[in-house]
Amino acid sequence: MADTVIDWAAVEAACAALGNDGAWKKPDLAVICGSGLSGLAEDFDEVRSVGYASVDLLGESTVKGHDSRIFLGTHTGDSGKQATVLFFQGRRHYYEGQGFAPIAFPPAFANWLGCNRLLITAAAGSLSQEFIGYRGIARIVDHIDLFFPNPLVGPPPHNRDRFIATADKYNGSLGMQVAAAIENEGVCLREGVYAAVTGPNYESGAVARMLSGHADFVGMSTVPEALIASALGFDFAGVVSVTNESGMSDNEHGEIKEVAVDIMPSLKNVIARVADRIVAGE
Repeated sequence: MADTVIDWAAVEAACAALGNDGAWKKPDLAVICGSGLSGLAEDFDEVRSVGYASVDLLGESTVKGHDSRIFLGTHTGDSGKQATVLFFQGRRHYYEGQGFAPIAFPPAFANWLGCNRLLITAAAGSLSQEFIGYRGIARIVDHIDLFFPNPLVGPPPHNRDRFIATADKYNGSLGMQVAAAIENEGVCLREGVYAAVTGPNYESGAVARMLSGHADFVGMSTVPEALIASALGFDFAGVVSVTNESGMSDNEHGEIKEVAVDIMPSLKNVIARVADRIVAGE
């Protein structure tokens, strides 16, 4: 397993190496696209696009359903103003074995470009009775961190405070804008607590039962990025695609793609609407 302590100087150097070519512009919003959700950028006009492989610190995802591209695009919404959104089309996971540096790079690069809003998306398995049988979008309102180790172990980024607060972080301005945009889609707003585990194995039945009394869905990502986003001072929000029931013996990665296809139009509209509200100053 690669070093678990993030070398923030190396991350900053990688951000500068990519960003100093003059082709990038400050994003109004950054989006990390979870499993099967790389298509969220399709309705945006390309400004700049590079493959993850061209960034040594990032590297291509080794997991199906992640396109491994950084895409900067623009979209003009109902306000008549142009919004710029930075998409990370696919995520790197800790269980892939390259440590936390590839996970830290997306929020760090967005921050380097001057962006301070981050939407984290992910696939998740249902836990609580409210979500059993449900397949669709849900907003994260809080998390349970069962992810070991912690990406913030070691020196803090940019000499910031090491001891950051994490309470109510998903419910800031961006979280409220995402909630309103989901409701505007005519989709029932479902909200819940996300439990993060390291993976890559799916949860056993006993683990799922243990978590079900405290969390609504579970996944193998999101919380490391949320912690890093907190450390970097982002206003961030989280949305999951609930794709399967946790703790079942027949869980398959292919279920993720099927649900992603169904929710893609609504989630695209949510992102466009949120970006438009940001540039409109709402």
